[in-house]
Amino acid sequence: MKEILLSATLLLAPIRVKSASLAAEARIIKKEEAACLRAGRELGLPEGGPYYAKYLSLREHRMHRVRFEARHAHLAYCALRGTPYERVEATAHAPPDLGKVRKMALKHRVAGTPPEQIDEWIASARRHLSRVRA
Repeated sequence: MKEILLSATLLLAPIRVKSASLAAEARIIKKEEAACLRAGRELGLPEGGPYYAKYLSLREHRMHRVRFEARHAHLAYCALRGTPYERVEATAHAPPDLGKVRKMALKHRVAGTPPEQIDEWIASARRHLSRVRA
């Protein structure tokens, strides 16, 4: 049994790498944001100058694009592992794009994993979201 779990975990490496690279991207962007603010302040530029505009652009990318992708990659990984949605996001403020999660999970699924298993996870997540939102 341990060998089966180990091999399944190893086969899910591409989606884990995607999640890890998105987390690293967020950390790198955050450092670049700080550098932009620091450079603008050192030059004595007012907020609203070119360095501040670059900071806002980087922040927007990190907060919306990278975070969105990281969340959905993590949910796809959990779907492939069979972790129930309600354990992963018990108190989500906004519902995820389950179509995107399904697409990622299907792309990274282990050979032999039936699409129905992923669809069942998606359906379970929808049921949980409808209970929470009602």
